[in-house]
Amino acid sequence: MGSSESTVTADHGRPRGAPRPVSRKEEALWLLERLVPDGSVNNVPGAAVRVAGRLDGRLLGDAVRAMVRRHETLRTVFRVEAGQLVKELLPAADTAPSVERRSVGDEDELRSAMAEFVLRPFALDGGPLLRVGHFGAPDGDVVCLSVHHLVFDSMSSSIFLEELAAAYGIAADGHDLSAAPVEVVPAWVEPEPAEASLKFWQRHLEGIDPYSAQLRVGDRPVDGDSLAGATRSHVLSAESAAVLHDCQRQLRAPDAVVLLAAYYLLLARHGAGPDFAVGLPVNIRGPRTERTIGYHVNILPLRNHVDDELGFREFVRATRDIFLEAVGHADAPVDVLVPDAPRLDSSWRSSLFRHIFNYLPGRDNREILVGGLPGELTVVETGSSKFDLEFVISPVPGSYEVKAVYSTVAHTARDVDLLLHRYDALLTELGRDPGKRLADITAWCATDQTTVDGAHAPRPQETPRAQGTPRTLPAIVAARATATPDAVAVEEGGRTVTYAALWRAARATAALLREHGVAPGDTVGVSAAAGSAGLTAVLGLWLAGAACGATEAGDGDTALLLPDGVRLALPDVTDGDGASAGEDGGLDPGAAAWRRADGVVQHADLGALLEDAARALAARQDSPADGPVDAVWHGAPGDPAAVLEMWLPLATGGRVIVATGDDGTLDELLDRHPHAALRAAPATWWDLLARGGPVTRPALLTEPPPTGLTPRLTALGARPYLLRVDDCGVWGVATPVDADGRRLNEVRPAPGVRVRVTGRPGGRELPLGVTGDLRVSRGGHDAVATGLLGRWTADGTVEVLGSVARRLYRLGGWVEPERAESVLSEHPAVAQAAVVELPGDEPTLVALVRPVPGPDEPPSPETVREHAELRLPRAAVPAFVLVTDALPQTADGTVDLVAVTALAAEAAATRTPPADGDWTPRLVDLWNTLTGRQDLGPDANFFGSGGHSLLAAQLVQQLEEDTGIRLRLADVFENPTPAGLAVRMSTLAARS
Repeated sequence: MGSSESTVTADHGRPRGAPRPVSRKEEALWLLERLVPDGSVNNVPGAAVRVAGRLDGRLLGDAVRAMVRRHETLRTVFRVEAGQLVKELLPAADTAPSVERRSVGDEDELRSAMAEFVLRPFALDGGPLLRVGHFGAPDGDVVCLSVHHLVFDSMSSSIFLEELAAAYGIAADGHDLSAAPVEVVPAWVEPEPAEASLKFWQRHLEGIDPYSAQLRVGDRPVDGDSLAGATRSHVLSAESAAVLHDCQRQLRAPDAVVLLAAYYLLLARHGAGPDFAVGLPVNIRGPRTERTIGYHVNILPLRNHVDDELGFREFVRATRDIFLEAVGHADAPVDVLVPDAPRLDSSWRSSLFRHIFNYLPGRDNREILVGGLPGELTVVETGSSKFDLEFVISPVPGSYEVKAVYSTVAHTARDVDLLLHRYDALLTELGRDPGKRLADITAWCATDQTTVDGAHAPRPQETPRAQGTPRTLPAIVAARATATPDAVAVEEGGRTVTYAALWRAARATAALLREHGVAPGDTVGVSAAAGSAGLTAVLGLWLAGAACGATEAGDGDTALLLPDGVRLALPDVTDGDGASAGEDGGLDPGAAAWRRADGVVQHADLGALLEDAARALAARQDSPADGPVDAVWHGAPGDPAAVLEMWLPLATGGRVIVATGDDGTLDELLDRHPHAALRAAPATWWDLLARGGPVTRPALLTEPPPTGLTPRLTALGARPYLLRVDDCGVWGVATPVDADGRRLNEVRPAPGVRVRVTGRPGGRELPLGVTGDLRVSRGGHDAVATGLLGRWTADGTVEVLGSVARRLYRLGGWVEPERAESVLSEHPAVAQAAVVELPGDEPTLVALVRPVPGPDEPPSPETVREHAELRLPRAAVPAFVLVTDALPQTADGTVDLVAVTALAAEAAATRTPPADGDWTPRLVDLWNTLTGRQDLGPDANFFGSGGHSLLAAQLVQQLEEDTGIRLRLADVFENPTPAGLAVRMSTLAARS
């Protein structure tokens, strides 16, 4: 075979040395490339030096070759054989990386050319993992490096450029570098981690929750393979810089530790923790290896507990102690620790940390001389991020620069800018009082405070609710009956009922209830259809001092349901006098108007609700807040959800227009009353659109509508909006978020209302963009929960994300079904969607969708699910989709989720596997073979059964050889059971 120096491969014709051991860190980088193929995820940010003059290309090439001769690491190559990574060292004489030369015309062309050069992927095929670019710009030359992480780190960039400049200078002085002796720097093989270090990290990480570092900022639209990233920079304010300069005395800790402690606190204020880890890169070179080029950085999973009861000074000291102890065991790379760590259920990403803190105290701003020419060091970013967020902090003259490298999948530039400013504000706040309790530190910046305060500031034509004794609705109706007795209060079935007649009937009903023993404080139910009889029944029981209890939609005569079970018919009232002042019975505003199992609505609250609703409606129509409002009513009389169409017209002097429920009648009513508001469920609005019904009017929606509905309504002249209502009144007005009216989930706080987005535990107010519980307060009253999740937006509205009660915990993270429904309804053929979870050992997410009404074919379940896969995280993607003509509805027209769940369960019980073949048996065999077991079945988790990343790579390769289906390694992480991966394989087979 000859010597090891003379072996030649057929692929490259290069001499090969004997394979060298591959480290865990190197395997991890290779696996990352398998997970994110065809990218430059492992390219090191391009270090470059820009000189004020011209460089000799021949001399530069000689200097590069001299560097390759000197450093064995630059002659180390990698290739893949039989699914394994192989590492070799090439002889110096046979390693000649070329210098790519290119002239550029201006700065834009230079930036573009350098970015392309740095981002160009390296193939692990046995070729060099170093490229050097020589760019000729109008005002000087630039030398730029493009290097793979397998042979380089950021420290290597400084070493290489310094030595390259020195070698170029020697060549420029006339020396022949090819003949000059070179002191070879061997490739440093890092020692195995000490047993003491492994035990330390096992103790340090024992019981860590891999999901504890998740932030509640922004969205992660898809899990996917993308490692797309970007950077934002911020120089700390003079006040923050002064805090850090004084920290040695004040806090007895170096500035790096103070910055790290503040980083933990910043992350905790955005949803992480309180017990979580941050990755800390540490250079592990020693005195003998400090000039060694290579990948010699270990990332330490530094776990900390953000205890709100500690003062910041105590927290800094605790962080310092953890930091020092961890650095003492830096010889154990995280890649050795990960196999024993708890794993993320749905991701191949790091299970130990999502965020990195990188302090660079000696960032080299020194001038480099290249052949006597002064050079300026710069960095070309790669546009990728392996982590959600990394803070890279470096001292600069008079302050510190914080560069945030972030995943563009996880965060937006605005999110990150706000994080940077909050970090600055947090440091400033801590400097003023280092002993301040962590619980009292908000981490708000000026933008947060200004935006939230501005959202609650009075606007033109808006005034807070009038103070003083609230008026009850019976008193308001009594006043209308006295002032305008002949005005029409109700229009139904071709007849009208005046305010005077309605009031006489209510008084007679109250008298009848008293005769049957109903006393103030009792609860009386109502059975009635929409109409004046229902209004009479409720007004009458209120006048008797009772609260309205259970209601039912009656089909016949209206009846009152007494506490003793008696059904009492309404009195027949045909004549009598109108009302007079004070005939509302002196109703106590604090008395109960409605009484339900989940709470009580007082008369004062009802009056306030109607006042807020009238103001909100007027604001949308540019009309006076005290003008009459007409509304179409087609609900049950005692239902608080229908309070606006039932009582708002009577409170404003308008008329209630009763719909009988027949579609033709509803259309006729809408034609006769083109300005009357209609409150209806999205399904009703879709039906109106399908048959060309009149929709040009205030369009009140009972629930947030599907994405495709509001643009259609807006295009036809409707004014869609949603009033957010709690037991105390209207707390917000939702209007479309853009000119196309795409969504009604951004709410503007109502006048006199304070909206808070609060976190758990403790109920701390959260800044812009951070998801929390929505709470509202009025005046000096305590804030009350709305039962909704939301976050502040940049323009001072509250984005409502969904119901707290519907929120699901799936695959280690929270899922809002409303968000999944919104995404599904963005499909052009889907009108409305409902997403529910079926219980079981592996809870299943199921979606029911209603097609857009019209002549077109309904969408296929497969295309709807693919639409969701591209836009939602895996945990929120339904396992299967059912297409149905209509979604079940409750009595008030909202989607009946109980009925949807029943339909989904029935469909799941009769569902059959894909017709193209079931791969499950073959996958079960592979699961057992690769893990060395015999007991695994279709639902066995690969990684919970002894599998790991390398075995997953072998699994993918074996499946491609056996089936021809090309899986990504990420598919195994995202579908870790035979049954789940079989479905994925069937999907891929069908697409191909």
